[in-house]
Amino acid sequence: MLKQLSPKGPDPVTYSWFLCGSPWPVLIITAGYILSVPYGKRWMSKRREPFDLRLPIVLYNFAAVLVNAYVVFLSLRTITARPYRIYCQRVLHGKDDIYLSEAVWWYFISKAFEFWDTWFFILTKKFTHISILHVYHHATMFPLWYLATRYTPGGEVAFPVIVNACVHIVMYSYYGLAAMHIQRKQLARVKLFVTIMQISQFIAAAVGCTFRFHAMLFKNDKTCYDFPVLFVLIFLAHSISLLFLFLNYFFQEYILKRNQKRREPKLNIIKTKNGYIKTAKDE
Repeated sequence: MLKQLSPKGPDPVTYSWFLCGSPWPVLIITAGYILSVPYGKRWMSKRREPFDLRLPIVLYNFAAVLVNAYVVFLSLRTITARPYRIYCQRVLHGKDDIYLSEAVWWYFISKAFEFWDTWFFILTKKFTHISILHVYHHATMFPLWYLATRYTPGGEVAFPVIVNACVHIVMYSYYGLAAMHIQRKQLARVKLFVTIMQISQFIAAAVGCTFRFHAMLFKNDKTCYDFPVLFVLIFLAHSISLLFLFLNYFFQEYILKRNQKRREPKLNIIKTKNGYIKTAKDE
């Protein structure tokens, strides 16, 4: 039973690729990232002025857009070449499937690249942007996709990779334009749209897993065991945890804050007869 649940061993294609061997480099890098947050904030709190990193931030965000677009391109190149199932799809090792393995590897490497999201916040002293959700998301994605790249670089992970990479294309485009101070009012709507996209993808992951387990347990679909069930459970648990954290963020950011702003007294502009302008608070 355990052999059906867990992978049989490292994938024969990716096990020798960069950072896909021993887990220790990935664990050390992740631990270093987690430690960099409190120590980085402490170091920058002693510095009078934040670093001016507008240009590096703009370049970084658009580089992230290109990486995620490349991931989508490689993934689609594989799944459009043959019939591909959304769930209960095993990892294939045909000639065209190498592109999907490369897509998963690039996606995995991009998770380490995205640690700069946090480091830019630290260096520019935007500490309020570094929430529990932010750190948890970054600290877990990198080791999680190490497991996927080392053991299952394909199969059922294809569609989560494509969906999340598409979300990141929109998200990093928004970040890049925001750093350039372009149409800030219109970009506020994009921020809400990105948050809704992120929540939607986790709901879709939960729904997809529901169909998968229904096919596996009630329809007795043996092909569902061709992809390690243990990994499906890990990804499902991770998606649910992120779903609750993003829902909490959405509630705090778009419901509580807006209600508080509505309750705050507004300033009325009153023009007097002699031309002077006075302000008075609404009672």
